Formats: sequence, C-alpha cells, structure tokens
Amino acid sequence: MFIAEGIRHFNEGEYFEAHEAWEGVWKNATESQEKHFLQGMIMIAAAFHHHRRKESAGTAKLLRRGLHILAEYNEASLPIDKEDFLRSVTVFYEDFTSGREGSSERGFPKIKGHIEDHGTS
Repeated sequence: MFIAEGIRHFNEGEYFEAHEAWEGVWKNATESQEKHFLQGMIMIAAAFHHHRRKESAGTAKLLRRGLHILAEYNEASLPIDKEDFLRSVTVFYEDFTSGREGSSERGFPKIKGHIEDHGTS
C-alpha cells in the first residue's frame, strides 16, 4: 500500500480505508520521523471514523494523541503540507472539544501537498 492511496481515501472521507492503507505502510517502515508522523495520521483517520460513529470519547482521545505525534514528528519528510494538516486538525479538535459547530463532517480537514505514490523509507 502507498501513502498516496491513504491520502486519496482520507480526502474523500473514507477514513477507515485511509487508516488501513497507511497502517500497511507503517507496519513495514523502518524507525524514522516519517513512520511516527504516519502513526499520527493513522490516529487522526481513526478519530474521524469514530466521530462518524458518534463515539465522542474515542474521537477526542485519538485526536489528542494523533495531534501530539504530528507535532512531535513534524520534521518528517512526507509529500504533504504538514503545517496545514496540523493546523486544520487542531482547529477541528478545538471545535469538537468545545462543542462548536465546526466539528461537523464538512469541517473535516483535507490533506494538501505534492502527493506521489510512494511508501516511507
């Protein structure tokens, strides 16, 4: 599986499928910044899947953990706009935890950047 496949699924709102595609890459990746950042992306995708199932506790926990990992490993070399992704997920998390309207599905972040079909190193 490739990172771009997961990004396509994520941007189309197919969060479970994105999680599955990235997990295949993550399991086979060597220890690196990229592997950890990808783990954060997996958690974010899982959080949005939980959100759709109206599982608020799981959504909040996975968003919090995923955001922590994304921030810690933001030096990862991945073909996405990491800053934009981190910022948009943070806004979603803040809206979600405060109960503001921005946490609806139309407010789900998208992944931007130069996306190629490749795995991690």
